[in-house]
Amino acid sequence: MAGWITRLRQLILTAVIICLMGVISCRAEPISDTAGKAPDVKEHKVMMYPKIYADYQQTSFQSQTARISGKRVWFVNSADNVKGQKLQLIILTDAGLTVQYESRLIQLDFTGKLAWEAACEPVLPALASGNRIFYRGQNGHLHGIDEQGREMFEEFPIPNCFSLGDVLALMPIDDDNFLFQTYNRPEEVERGYPPEKADYNLILTGPTDGINWKWLHQFEGNALPGVASTDQTKFILLNDQSEVMIFDIPKGELAGKFAVEGASFADASMDRRDNLIVMLKTIEGERKLCSYTLSGELNWEYVLGPGTGWSPQPPAIDSNNRVYIIANDTLMVIDEGEVKWQQPVPSAGYRYLTILGDNSVLVVGGIEIDHFDQDGKELLAIELEKGDIITAPPVIDNNGRLYIGTISGIHCLE
Repeated sequence: MAGWITRLRQLILTAVIICLMGVISCRAEPISDTAGKAPDVKEHKVMMYPKIYADYQQTSFQSQTARISGKRVWFVNSADNVKGQKLQLIILTDAGLTVQYESRLIQLDFTGKLAWEAACEPVLPALASGNRIFYRGQNGHLHGIDEQGREMFEEFPIPNCFSLGDVLALMPIDDDNFLFQTYNRPEEVERGYPPEKADYNLILTGPTDGINWKWLHQFEGNALPGVASTDQTKFILLNDQSEVMIFDIPKGELAGKFAVEGASFADASMDRRDNLIVMLKTIEGERKLCSYTLSGELNWEYVLGPGTGWSPQPPAIDSNNRVYIIANDTLMVIDEGEVKWQQPVPSAGYRYLTILGDNSVLVVGGIEIDHFDQDGKELLAIELEKGDIITAPPVIDNNGRLYIGTISGIHCLE
């Protein structure tokens, strides 16, 4: 009963707030000092690897190029510090490496020296904006660390994210505003009461807004982590009801919506022409890679044969707008629906790829690191020591050095 009362209070508080804010159904009006004025979208400078899959389009593309022969520069054994937790992510800024484990962040400089560490929540991947690092703490709040390792926020609770909820996506809009994609699971059903529904939210707010967020949309259906348009003015969600929802960030409006009948979405990214690249499964069991405009028109599709499945990574996009995916133990490069080249890759539990500025591609799986040029020619093949399994995407710094995260620690190679 106590759990039900707590949830009821939360729902009442949310309902009151929504009424006060004038938010009705799935439409919200932007709130600011001047009617109709919305936060400016900040132009972001080119960075190394500021977030999972490199950018908010999830292209897995870095502008840097590799200068690697396989020589190890340094290795940091982090297993003792994080008690065997899986290394999930390495992001790179000018300040060094931010390494995320299941409940721990560690910051290293480019020599492998520890700068700071913090406790984090495992579901939301950490990200960088400039040299600032943002992550969700174990208290449920958003935390920001500046380049000196200092906390930026005294307190920043994430709205509409309760004890049975979580954050699926986070995108800084400017210095003072953040876009959050959240959900809340219902409490356990109490006898004599109807079951509650999960709720899903997209919110624009800042650390000083409190309950006065800029806008809030509540929508139906569990959605994949959202992707942004190339200018970061639109945020696109794909839900489990085969729907694609396009939100206009500055206006705070649902700008468009379309359905792909019978589709079950697996993952998505945005290409350089603002087309949505979607991995999906049809109701007949066919697996496809598809390109859609944001108005719902199909540009092309490629049918993947039956096999062992695909890598849990969104389709990657190179500077020529070609799409890279790993499916059935094969790296495939697809241009306008046609395969340009393909290469076998190791069978492994975790397989990732990162495209570089010259459109060469790094592919990792198990203990193997492969580097292919833009035409599929193998440039390098490296194997780590047996048992040292790679668990995160490979990343390259401005000097062409390669950083690899494994179950035992972090390798720096050149």
